[in-house]
Amino acid sequence: MLVACGSAAPPRELVDARAAYARAEQSPAQKLVPAELHVAHESLEDAERSFKGSPESQDTVDRAYIALRKAQRAEALGNAAAAEGDKALAEKDVDKTKEQLLTNADAKLKTTEGALAQERTALAQERSALEQQKQATEAERAARLEAEKKASEAMDALSKSLAVKSDPRGTVITLSGGVLFATGQAAILANAQAQLNQVADALKTQAEHHFTVEGHTDNQGTDRINDDLSARRANAVREYLVARGVSANVITAQGFGSKRPIGANGNPEGRAMNRRVEIIVDKGITASN
Repeated sequence: MLVACGSAAPPRELVDARAAYARAEQSPAQKLVPAELHVAHESLEDAERSFKGSPESQDTVDRAYIALRKAQRAEALGNAAAAEGDKALAEKDVDKTKEQLLTNADAKLKTTEGALAQERTALAQERSALEQQKQATEAERAARLEAEKKASEAMDALSKSLAVKSDPRGTVITLSGGVLFATGQAAILANAQAQLNQVADALKTQAEHHFTVEGHTDNQGTDRINDDLSARRANAVREYLVARGVSANVITAQGFGSKRPIGANGNPEGRAMNRRVEIIVDKGITASN
C-alpha cells in the first residue's frame, strides 16, 4: 500500500479508509470476495497517490471517501458470504446475496457521489458569490478614493483664488460682501457669479458633507437691519448655489448680522472684512440626498 510522506497530516477520510481496508483484509472478504477486496485495494491506492501528490486537495478527500466506501462494501460482502455458514448453501445463495449487496452498495455509493457533486456545486457557487462581493467592495473603494481625490483637488484649486481655511467648524470659504453685493443690497452682482460658479463646482464634489452659508455685516446700522440683510444675503448665495447644481437638501443659510466680526469695526478696512459671506463645509456630517 502507498503511504504519503511529508509534513501534511492525512485527512480524516483517508485515515478511515486505511482502517476500513485493514479490517476488510482481515475479514472473510479475503477468501470469499477477493475481487471486491481487490477493487477496494485499488481505490485506496488511488487515494494514497492523490494524497502524496496533493495532500490538502478536495480531490484527495473525495477519493479517500470512495475508498472507504469500497472497503466497507468488501468487508460487508465477505461477512455476508461467511454468514451463510454452510459452504453448499453459500455457493447456492452467494450470487444472489452478492448481487443484492452490490446493488445496495452501488446505490449508496451513487448517493454519496451525488451528495459530493452537490457539495462541490454549492462550494463553487459560494466562491463565485464571494468573488463578486470582493469585486464590488474593491470597486466601491476605488470609487470612494477617486471621489475623495476629486474633492481634495477641487478645494485646492478653489483655495488658489479664494480665501479657504480650516477651523473647528470645518472648511471655511470666505467671500467678500463688497464683491458679491452692492451696499445695502442682497442681489448678487453679475461680476460675482464667476466666483460663485467656482464655489458651486467645488461643493458638488463634497458629496458626503453638509454646507452652511453664513451672512455677516459690519456694525453700521441697527441690529435689526443688519440681521435681516445678512440673512437675505446668505439665502441669496444658497439659492444661487442650488441653481448651479448643489443639492438643496445639503445646504442651509443663516444670517448673523454684526455679531461675529473678524476685523475691527473702528476702521474701513476692518468693516470691509466683516462684510462677508462664509460657506462652511461641515466636518464629519454625512448628507442625505
